[in-house]
Amino acid sequence: MVRKVFWMDRRLSAAGARIFMTSHDLYAFKSGQPFAADFEVPVRFNLDEELRAGELPTFFARPAFVATPRMQADLRRLGIDNLQTYPAVIEDPVDGRVIEDYALLNVIGSVACANMRRSQFATLGPDMNVIDEPVLDSQRVPDLDLFLLAEDTDKMLISERVYAYFKDQAYPDVLLQEVRQV
Repeated sequence: MVRKVFWMDRRLSAAGARIFMTSHDLYAFKSGQPFAADFEVPVRFNLDEELRAGELPTFFARPAFVATPRMQADLRRLGIDNLQTYPAVIEDPVDGRVIEDYALLNVIGSVACANMRRSQFATLGPDMNVIDEPVLDSQRVPDLDLFLLAEDTDKMLISERVYAYFKDQAYPDVLLQEVRQV
């Protein structure tokens, strides 16, 4: 039986706020690996000066996964245990506003299960793909509720169980899209 898998991303609105990393230069936030015990916190971000007044989302998907307390609580309530959370601070460089109730999410688990011949993607360099429309190899899809797609770690994938829960929680700014499998 093929397990359904869904891509969870931010549904970006034109006026939606965006963030930039201001700490942890060159740190791999989407590697699928656990962070060291001495990982320095908080992780710091700045709001994009041009979109700073935009709606703050349930979670930012770029440059790292940064989520609200409600989303974090929902993931914990679901029993997601391959996740590390760390304090995140988002600053507005224009008016000095500081937002401290978000957290960085580190998804532990990166699984190579994309069928690259069927996926639509661009290659940026060795082992650096941007997959616009992923297609998965159903034989390699893991029995996990949450993981990163190894071929493009910007893709956070969730099980049908997690999808159903998030769909029922009515997060209008969270994109939940089924990923085709072959």
